[in-house]
Amino acid sequence: MYSVCEGRATYGHAVGIVMQHDGLIRMPGDVGNASTYKFPVTYKVLRDFPMDAIKTTDRLFDYADLWIGAARELEEIGCKAIAAGCGFLALLQPVLAEAVNIPVFSSALIQVPFVAASLRRDQKVGIITASAANLTERHFNAVGWSSEQIPVAVIGMEEDPSRRFGYVNLRRHVREPEAIAEMEEGMAWMAKRLVDREPSIGAIVLECTNMPPFADAIQRAVNRPVFDVVTMINMVHESVTRTRYQGHL
Repeated sequence: MYSVCEGRATYGHAVGIVMQHDGLIRMPGDVGNASTYKFPVTYKVLRDFPMDAIKTTDRLFDYADLWIGAARELEEIGCKAIAAGCGFLALLQPVLAEAVNIPVFSSALIQVPFVAASLRRDQKVGIITASAANLTERHFNAVGWSSEQIPVAVIGMEEDPSRRFGYVNLRRHVREPEAIAEMEEGMAWMAKRLVDREPSIGAIVLECTNMPPFADAIQRAVNRPVFDVVTMINMVHESVTRTRYQGHL
């Protein structure tokens, strides 16, 4: 059955994604590339959001109304769930969830308790982030958990002295394809460094929504399950578009 809303021009999308306009070229596998998904998604792009606010803990809230308005627009055009274009949007999870009547999944970090529940008690969840310096307990608390309850080990891309995964390569990879190999090497390096430092890591969650194109490289490097914004959106889509099975044994 299709949901009908007067004034709608588009249909068939169950998941809406609110995106910051950061100038990055989003490759397949990235949250912002529609070919990443095996189902239709629709985007709402915030062109007036200042990117220097996204990794702050206080300034981000100055722009909460922009994100709320975008979420409401996606709900109005028929989306059944909403995701976002940066893991640091975890901070806005409570306000976004209260603002709409459909589920909100603002950050891949929302998966950490789910992942932790699958591991032994002596294992940790590894988190690879765009910035360990800016990822705080407030982000964890906003999506419903605490590092005091769930043991985690965090590494940020700033630890790679060569900065192989980062803004420069994320912008130049179309005209210089060798940048993709550099980023893959950088992501594998960070995963190995994290697991070498914390061998008890049982699975990895990628905070950054630009990292999923390299999830397979991470998995090959450390032989751990890897979760990210794409695994989250795939699960969310399945939950809101269930198949009707026609027979029972």
